[in-house]
Amino acid sequence: MNQHEFVPLEMSSTEERWLIGFAEGDGSIGVHARGLPFIAFGQKDCSIINYIHQLIKRGTISKDKYDFYRLTVNGINDCFPLVETYSKQVVSTHTSERLNKLLELYELPQAERHLPTIEWLAGFFDAEGSSSSIPDINIGQKELQVLEDIKNVFGGKVFPIHTNNYDGYVWKLYNSTALPLLKQISVYSHNPTKVATALQHFNGPSYRETHKNEKREYDAQNHVGQQKSYLKNRVKILERKHEQTVKNREARKYFKEHPEEEAKLHAKP
Repeated sequence: MNQHEFVPLEMSSTEERWLIGFAEGDGSIGVHARGLPFIAFGQKDCSIINYIHQLIKRGTISKDKYDFYRLTVNGINDCFPLVETYSKQVVSTHTSERLNKLLELYELPQAERHLPTIEWLAGFFDAEGSSSSIPDINIGQKELQVLEDIKNVFGGKVFPIHTNNYDGYVWKLYNSTALPLLKQISVYSHNPTKVATALQHFNGPSYRETHKNEKREYDAQNHVGQQKSYLKNRVKILERKHEQTVKNREARKYFKEHPEEEAKLHAKP
């Protein structure tokens, strides 16, 4: 390793933690088939990719046909300063396993996992986080461990998710408990649109409040529908009773005019 001249990084510890948090959400690290290391970051938001490019001052940006942007860093000289940063900040089991395979290949000490910091969480939220008008903030992942670490440090709950196309987990933090953490995330976030949307969910009416009138309107419409259905059935019943009453009246009139027929009807065989 000594024969290589690494291009040093010029980042603060805050920037490093955010970067690795984002990388563990929307990044990858590994070794090409020809044995050279690579580190990549991907996002549909090109502004974040441009920010990372300016931050690390290496790699090339590409865009695929789906308008997905990817920043790729190749080679030992450019990758290993980032590898060192990974080693100081890595949280998830998945990323640490891939990182340690790379370190083992170059006979370097293995990295240990760390607990998430607020800067790391901001990067992870920028990559994988979401929010809703419940209101809540949430992060979905296939790996349980990293969400459990977030829960243990910052609170919230972790739930399993099982659908036809996805098996994984989601971390959620709700209502007034989530807002102070979201405000802390906003200090370090580099995804202003996502954070602004989340804050709007907390500052605006909740899902329940937004849909309260809709539910009342639905209940009223449903009640009217039930009443119409009841009245329709009631009319049918009354019509049948009226028809039967008319038939009974006609029968009594007939037998009164033809007593012999009524006698035949009641005669024993």
